[in-house]
Amino acid sequence: MTEQEKRAKVIAELERVADEANPWKESPPLRCDISYPLLIDALTLLKAREPRVLRVEEVVLLKQNDVVWLEDYDKKDVIPAIVSCMGPMVICIEFALSDRFISVGYDDYGKRWRCWDKEPADEERRSRPWNG
Repeated sequence: MTEQEKRAKVIAELERVADEANPWKESPPLRCDISYPLLIDALTLLKAREPRVLRVEEVVLLKQNDVVWLEDYDKKDVIPAIVSCMGPMVICIEFALSDRFISVGYDDYGKRWRCWDKEPADEERRSRPWNG
């Protein structure tokens, strides 16, 4: 079982228990040895570790040497990349495992390319729609 699968399984079970232990529900809450706020905190921490697509507003704020996972709309792989320069219309990205680099425009973000904060699993990539 991959880390993503384990995390998804734990999150699903914690959500179920949190829902049953919710003291504000109409039905009597489940007797639970873990407090409801602690369950919510655990869920928040686990969900924060899930890979996510950066919003364009976050991409614009990237700094030199920040690491992202670059996904191109028509490519099979997601590639670890390092931000090498920023401009008003363009971001330069170097591929972390080679000496290649590309320059991409913000106007294509979410349509032709996008960045993840962590390496996503294939099912995570498929489940996140493109903006374009």
